[in-house]
Amino acid sequence: MDLNLLLCKFNHRNPLPAFMLVCGFSPKCMLMFKPAFFTFFFGLISILTFGQDTLRTYHAEDTLKVKEVVLLVNGKANGTVKRYDLEGRLVVIGSLKNEQRHGIFYDLNPVTGDTLRQVTFQNNEREGEALSFYSDGKLQQRSNFVANKLEGEVLSYFEDGTLSEKTPFKANKPEGISLQYYPNGSIQSKISYLAGQFHGQREAYNEAGNLEYQGNYERGVLHGKEESFFPDGSLRSRLFFNYGDLDGPYLLQHPNGKPERVGNYKKGVPHGELLSYYSGGALKQKTTFDKGIPISPSISYYESGSRQKLEFYSKKGAKIKEENYYSSGALQSRIFFQNELKDGDASFFSEKGELKEIKKYSKGTVLQIDIYKYEMKLE
Repeated sequence: MDLNLLLCKFNHRNPLPAFMLVCGFSPKCMLMFKPAFFTFFFGLISILTFGQDTLRTYHAEDTLKVKEVVLLVNGKANGTVKRYDLEGRLVVIGSLKNEQRHGIFYDLNPVTGDTLRQVTFQNNEREGEALSFYSDGKLQQRSNFVANKLEGEVLSYFEDGTLSEKTPFKANKPEGISLQYYPNGSIQSKISYLAGQFHGQREAYNEAGNLEYQGNYERGVLHGKEESFFPDGSLRSRLFFNYGDLDGPYLLQHPNGKPERVGNYKKGVPHGELLSYYSGGALKQKTTFDKGIPISPSISYYESGSRQKLEFYSKKGAKIKEENYYSSGALQSRIFFQNELKDGDASFFSEKGELKEIKKYSKGTVLQIDIYKYEMKLE
């Protein structure tokens, strides 16, 4: 352990000067050597304090409480620096050389005084090994710095000491294969990086070891095939991308292996028929697109096969009308749209075809509701 930290902890918990405890002094031996000891002690203090001073700064929230104590030598910050929280507890200790951080800096638990993090500095830049700890003192993470940048593997650990993550760094950015683990030791994810971006395969697994996801990336964006899987390992989806845009066959499946949605995408938008299905296999919805714009009404179906909804679109792809149907096939409502908002008269019918209600909309807001009975408006 660094001597500065050791001295700090002894000072924190014992009224005796820290170096006395380190050297093995006790109140009893002090009495035995009282004259010689105090001659030596005050002589040493005189030597140590020649040309030295102490600079204290205070918390803005409470100007009576010390925030930082810095040792000055000939007017410059050199030696130990200590920082305190508002409760007066020591939270950081390190050393300065010519007013720059130099040596190991320790972040401390304000309650126990134990080390939470330690970082080595040279000429005010992080250099060498850095360690982080759990509150009980067990190692949480190990990393390395070169010229103030992360270099090499960053290793993270569970509290029981087993590895939780391993990621290689180059010039402060992830570079290479990063592995993340479950507590049982099985792989949770495997990601390929290049200059801090996803590049290559990205994979995710469940705790049983089954593949849940895999996708290919090019400089941070999806490019190529992407697949996801159900917990039992069966296929959930298969999509294709061209530098971040959906491009190619589109397949989404139910847990039973039957298709849920099938279609094709081109440059990020649907092109051709896009079909949705119930888990039993019955058709749920059908829409035909041309470069992302519906070119015919979109039809939705009840699982029984009867028509449930018709949606009509303008030549620019904006929804202009919607018709909803009872499972018997009778018209239930007719609603008009403008700029994707309900607009105009929306009519609602009974299953027997009788007009029940008219709602007058303007830009999505209901302005008036008229109730009808036997085709007659009720006042």
